[in-house]
Amino acid sequence: MSDRKRLDMKLSNTEKVRFKKPFSAYLIQTGEDNFLVGSHELGFSATGKTLTEASQFFKAKFIELAVDLEAKERYAPLTGKERDKLALIKETCEIIQ
Repeated sequence: MSDRKRLDMKLSNTEKVRFKKPFSAYLIQTGEDNFLVGSHELGFSATGKTLTEASQFFKAKFIELAVDLEAKERYAPLTGKERDKLALIKETCEIIQ
């Protein structure tokens, strides 16, 4: 059985986002060579053969979601779930456009 652990990720800044604080996600090691990093609040997860690979995939998805929601907010009304996700993202990072 796999154990769920809390993972505080210190994500590095990119050209699209500047991180203010670590992001809390969960980590599950599903096998000897399989890691899953995810977030229930944001509604996605990423897998990889190593913890580093899974974390990099998670960061890429996080940045993609942040930029997409920021752009959508400018041109269309967000749903309640999207507003909650964007609020959580903005607590964690500053989106540079």
